[in-house]
Amino acid sequence: MNFDQLKLLPGTNLQLEFHQASSHLKRASNLIGYVPNQCIIVSMPPLIDESRPMQVGELVDVTLYSDELNCSILFSVQVLSLIDKPLAHVYLGFPVFIAKDEARKAQRVATSLIATIKSSSKSLAGKIIDLSISGCKLTAKDVIGQADTKLLLVTKLSIDGSDKIIQLKGTIKSQLAIQRADGEFYEYGISFNEITSEQKGNIEHYINNI
Repeated sequence: MNFDQLKLLPGTNLQLEFHQASSHLKRASNLIGYVPNQCIIVSMPPLIDESRPMQVGELVDVTLYSDELNCSILFSVQVLSLIDKPLAHVYLGFPVFIAKDEARKAQRVATSLIATIKSSSKSLAGKIIDLSISGCKLTAKDVIGQADTKLLLVTKLSIDGSDKIIQLKGTIKSQLAIQRADGEFYEYGISFNEITSEQKGNIEHYINNI
């Protein structure tokens, strides 16, 4: 499989991982477009570090979720160039090889679940717009956090005719600001952490009967 076959749309959430001597830093980005066999164009991620900006020529690991394949995709490319104006963006090399992370493959369904989002000392309202046993896509009118922010989602699942409150620990993997007719929303890709067998069973039951 090659990159073209993923059929990715502009706005697709990406996670960029930068390698440093002491650590691997992850930052959220979004696909702007690509030129086949030449480059991928992505939005400029938040600064890695004031003393260490992104550098042309460095290697970046890219992770994204493919709806087409229902699994995560991973590949490594080099930073080709950095553009500041009129819109800050980055040119990345075109991947020669991409890998599928089948471990993250899971049935995913569209939902409209009202959720309470708890992060640090904040408690905000949001909506889960798709759900699987490994994670979800979440929208909110407020900024919840950046990539790697830990949070707790509290929502209600209708199971066998009754409502069941479920609390899920998660980590933000990607963030996208969306301008809608009724105002700006933020969309987040969430990966679940420490999901119990009971929680997994409840989600699977809900998905299979939605």
